[in-house]
Amino acid sequence: MNMEPSAKITIKRNFSLFGAAIPMTVRIDGKKCGMLWVGQERSFDVPPGEIFVQIKMFKGVLLMDSTTIKTPKLYHGQEIKLECGLKSVIKLYIEQSEPIINLFKDGIFLSYRRADTNNITGRIYDKLVNQFGIDAVFKDSYSIKPGDNFLSRIEDALRGCKVLVPVIGKYWDKKGKNSFFENPNDFVKLEIQLALKIGMKILPVFVDSGKMPNAKDLPEEIKELIYFHGMQIEDDPHFADGIDNLIENIKAI
Repeated sequence: MNMEPSAKITIKRNFSLFGAAIPMTVRIDGKKCGMLWVGQERSFDVPPGEIFVQIKMFKGVLLMDSTTIKTPKLYHGQEIKLECGLKSVIKLYIEQSEPIINLFKDGIFLSYRRADTNNITGRIYDKLVNQFGIDAVFKDSYSIKPGDNFLSRIEDALRGCKVLVPVIGKYWDKKGKNSFFENPNDFVKLEIQLALKIGMKILPVFVDSGKMPNAKDLPEEIKELIYFHGMQIEDDPHFADGIDNLIENIKAI
């Protein structure tokens, strides 16, 4: 399963008399992506993040003009539109389309297994929503609506949130023939993998006798999870104290 969908950069070259017969060379993050002629518009898929766009004009081996810009941070599904027009220099005008995401900007992403911690994760979600608001907490069963692209919604939320909270119970890393991690489409693994890749804060929460697995029991892509300090939330009568502690830790991030 692909968890790295692209954003898009669209570049339009406006009409100008100067250099009209000379193509422009487009480079994105140092890689040559193509040429632009007068009146032409081209789109390029790019990874999410900040992107360097360079446009050069050569006449033979002579460099006639060159401009480089860094885009704002792009998210999955977002598009940046650039217009370049020549007078004596190249000018780039940025028209930033509305990002698909950021309903959960700086929010909390709850990652859990329904077969492991469904009930207590629901209680944690309710308490976090009471504290931070419904637009600040992502839980798949509430935050993904009919008709949504499940994978895109998860990635968008991860890239918008500031902290991933994996809720780990005693069956979270079930071993043996039917291990969850043997499934290449295991969402928990993919959520943690992307969180590690984009440098999210991760706050593991251990419930129902759950504990941090040994590195040898984790897939290679998420072994780094063992280095994130977690916390315990016990069931009643100590549940409220654990939630208060979780809220304070999230506020400190």
